[in-house]
Amino acid sequence: MSSLNRTLDMEGHTTTLLETVIDARYQLCVQLMKSVPQPPDGVVFCPRTFDGWSCWNDTLAGNTAYSPCPYFITGFDHTRMAHKVCNEDGSWFRHPLTNNSWSNYTTCIDLDDLMMRQLINTIYIAGYSVSLIALAISLVIFFHFRTLQCTRIRLHKNLFLSFILNNILWIAWYLEVAGKPETVFENKTGCQVLHIFLHYFMVANYCWMFSEGLYLHTLLVVAFVSEERLMKWFYLLGWGAPGLIVTVYAAIRGSSSSDTKHCWIDESHYTLILSTPVCISILANLVFLINIVRVLVTKLRANHVPADTNGTRKAVRATLILIPLLGLHYVLMPFRCKMRRKRRKKRRRRRKMTKRTRRNMGKKRKRRRTRRRRRRTRRRRRRRRRRRRRRRRRRRRRRRRRRILSN
Repeated sequence: MSSLNRTLDMEGHTTTLLETVIDARYQLCVQLMKSVPQPPDGVVFCPRTFDGWSCWNDTLAGNTAYSPCPYFITGFDHTRMAHKVCNEDGSWFRHPLTNNSWSNYTTCIDLDDLMMRQLINTIYIAGYSVSLIALAISLVIFFHFRTLQCTRIRLHKNLFLSFILNNILWIAWYLEVAGKPETVFENKTGCQVLHIFLHYFMVANYCWMFSEGLYLHTLLVVAFVSEERLMKWFYLLGWGAPGLIVTVYAAIRGSSSSDTKHCWIDESHYTLILSTPVCISILANLVFLINIVRVLVTKLRANHVPADTNGTRKAVRATLILIPLLGLHYVLMPFRCKMRRKRRKKRRRRRKMTKRTRRNMGKKRKRRRTRRRRRRTRRRRRRRRRRRRRRRRRRRRRRRRRRILSN
């Protein structure tokens, strides 16, 4: 592993937080090296060294040295141990590719969890990219055709624009912050500003979805409404209200020293400032949708004296299309599922499972399959019996009709 820069820049350049921490660890390592006595003569050992992250003491040839995983590297579990192998000739193990002295820090990371997180990040980036392309195409269509210029389309434009900006910032977040542990540890103002703008456009999405629901509700419920005045209020609600909410959130969270670490990537109880208006907007849209369906159904029943079931069904279907537009699909997913705990439980179960338990599990599966097959065969037999009975009844009816006609 290539050693990192251990010295501070003395030419007036500003050093990063990571470099200052590494330099402090290097100074501490030098003091420990001076205080610990040298091993006796005639003993083959690997010399004490600092690899850029950790301090390694003198180690006898053929042994392995252990050191706690560095706490300042994001993603490392500091309760685990890194190791460095000392060869039989008294030299530290060298990596075959780089031919440099190498410390093994791979044990500091849960590789399965890391691979899963990287896969999730790539899925997020791909999803946001596809959404970005689709939204850009729809915006081009809205701006190109002049016949689509009305208040409803203006709301759609602003909603799609907020989604586009939010998607761009999410892609930047996953590429530049979530995918780079050194950026998270340095905690510069750039990533903090990105976090604030990201949440601004996220809240703006929900505000514009609320505006869509409010507009449809006012059109159906209120008789005479000036759409131009409504649009001014919608602009204030869609772009102004999120700015006020996010400003309060940033000011309160920025004042707390414990919640401003790691580019604000850690969850904080101050996120309630953002989630509360979001939840209120979703619930309000749900109320709007229920009321819209109620008004449509009552109007259709009033116009048609014989109940037109097809008309009501069409109205309900058309209204249900509004569910994704108003963001009501988020009502079904209010909480995050904790995948990590589930994975750990599965791993523990697999480790505990012996050969006997696996055999028993296999037997149980076979029994279940046989039960399912038996159920299927029973159902088929019942269906055949029913068909035979129906045929017999039809034949009897035909015979009776013939007898009646002949008489």
